[in-house]
Amino acid sequence: MKKIILLILILPLVSLDLLGNAKSTYLDNGNVKYINNYINFVNESTHGLLIVNKLLENYNLELNKYVDLESFKINNYTNDDLPKNVFEDPEKLFFNKLTPFEWYNKCIEDSKNLDPSTAKTLNGLAEKIKSQINVINNIRFELDKVTVGVDLSKRDNLAKVYIELEKAAVAFQEFYKVAGQIEKFVAFYYEKNKVTTIEYKSIYDIYTNAKSLIVNIRDKNTTNYKVSYEQFLVKTKTFENDITQKAGYLNKVGLQKSNILKNAQQISTTALKFMNNEAIPDQYKLYGRFYYYYNIGMLSKFNRYGTGLSSEINYALMAISSELPLVMELPHIFQVIYPKKLEESPTLSPKEGFIQSLPVSLKERIVTQNKLKIRADGAVIELLFYDNMIIDGDVVSINFNGDWIIEKAELEKQPQSVKLKLNPEGKNYLILHADNVGSRPPNTTAISYKYKGVKRELVLKSDYNQSELIEIVTY
Repeated sequence: MKKIILLILILPLVSLDLLGNAKSTYLDNGNVKYINNYINFVNESTHGLLIVNKLLENYNLELNKYVDLESFKINNYTNDDLPKNVFEDPEKLFFNKLTPFEWYNKCIEDSKNLDPSTAKTLNGLAEKIKSQINVINNIRFELDKVTVGVDLSKRDNLAKVYIELEKAAVAFQEFYKVAGQIEKFVAFYYEKNKVTTIEYKSIYDIYTNAKSLIVNIRDKNTTNYKVSYEQFLVKTKTFENDITQKAGYLNKVGLQKSNILKNAQQISTTALKFMNNEAIPDQYKLYGRFYYYYNIGMLSKFNRYGTGLSSEINYALMAISSELPLVMELPHIFQVIYPKKLEESPTLSPKEGFIQSLPVSLKERIVTQNKLKIRADGAVIELLFYDNMIIDGDVVSINFNGDWIIEKAELEKQPQSVKLKLNPEGKNYLILHADNVGSRPPNTTAISYKYKGVKRELVLKSDYNQSELIEIVTY
């Protein structure tokens, strides 16, 4: 099993972001290589977090089958297949060169070459990173204590497991927070030292814009997403022009140039799928599309384990000079999924939380907005969906706030009733998506509900070219 994991997870050396406006290049005092130690430390720790992340997802999904959810296997390895401490990894199963702990030691040792103030700040942040990865690694064994040989059909025993999973979710978020602090400090350090670049700007630009695009998914910022997507396409084209028109640039970037472009194109393709709200794999539907597209869809093209964009960019930068700042990976999210029977409310709750803007496309179809709105007089609304036309084989799916609450249903055969818990802030919406328009297009679906005790009804339409959206508002 260890050999299998080794083949899957040992891939090229990588890094994260630090140059908000793509500022960087040679420093006269040669300190860049010492700053890069901290970037490598964060990146290798991020790679280790991926391994634990998949293990924790397995614990969570396996646990849920004891209540009312189907169990899925995300990965086929267990604690027994991993080192006692993933981030120490004495057998070097998961890391090409130095392990996270070895990078940490190198950071501390080499920090004597930095000015005392810079060394103190970076070492303090590195210590926080080390603390969080130790917390996350130890949760693996705490989970064993509350699951192995324990009767998980009992609610009290289940609760203990979810407590440990929630601790992991907090630690993953704290890691992301501290990594961001390192990123900001390093960016400030380079700016203070007046470090700028002209020749290699397009490399940093393609990275910075890809990261911005992906972070918008993590932050569920759909308002800025399309702008970020368009900017990323522009920066990708600029980089492509640079490596084809500048001979010196082309030679220095080396073999990574084609991989950078390939991964950039894969990111843009995935970004478009997210904008079109394309369906996600069954095992991730419980997590929602933001989690899936960030953790799986995007980071597999961006981080080291997928030979991603940041990895190839770092290889290119190292090929050019050891004095060029490296870039950082993005840490994963860990999210705890609870079975419905453990939730207080029997209603369907939106998985995505706050939504800033309404979508304009869905599965490569235009989304048009109905002029009417569904009015709700409380935090929960009950809706009945049914076909109000001649029975002709219509098949529909209904999307609520980005989540498919009804999929490929023939509503004329069996009207469906659902209760929806609305987001208290931001937008709430429904989209009708036609999977089959039957013999009499377009597909029409009626929705009935009560507002202030009075029954109301409206109709949505959809065909193979467009889907219709209706906003739900509270009064």
